[in-house]
Amino acid sequence: MGRGTGWAVWDASVTLAHWLQHISVEQRLQLLPPGKAFLELGSGTGIAGLSAAACLDQGYAHLSDLPSVLPALRHNVQLNPAVSSRVSVVPCDWESVGREALPAAPYALVIAADCVWLEALVQPFINALLTATGPKSKVLLAHQCRSQRVDDAFFPRLAAAFKVEPVSQRPGEPERGAIDLYLCERLE
Repeated sequence: MGRGTGWAVWDASVTLAHWLQHISVEQRLQLLPPGKAFLELGSGTGIAGLSAAACLDQGYAHLSDLPSVLPALRHNVQLNPAVSSRVSVVPCDWESVGREALPAAPYALVIAADCVWLEALVQPFINALLTATGPKSKVLLAHQCRSQRVDDAFFPRLAAAFKVEPVSQRPGEPERGAIDLYLCERLE
């Protein structure tokens, strides 16, 4: 039996990392103001969060996942000494997340890659986003449609709390394939 989804590197994480590498310094500063922290929900192996920490080096990173995934995530953070001093690993179960579990909530930026593939995850993920963000917070979401039914449940709920904008392909950015990127801003 496998270890679960948190132990795989998903295409959406790689796509999110590539996009961050191809945006300008000005765009990076718009995503995350200097001295602020960002949160990655559902970090898994940490590829998206660690890449974001490298690209958004003006701030701090809090990478989160279920407790069973955290030992491997911590190990991957330690393997990246260039960013490890600015990265914290925190447990976050979307089913029961509260502000006390998120050290810097509300975050200026939340990132997430391929986190919603089952209908049962839709409302817990939305609740986690609402807990982690405040007015004007941004969410960078990499998403692959795995079920139209799930997307039909997810995107209206996301749009009820966030302005949702698709992110266009950047020059030089690798082809995204089935992955879509969205930049969302929390509504007041």
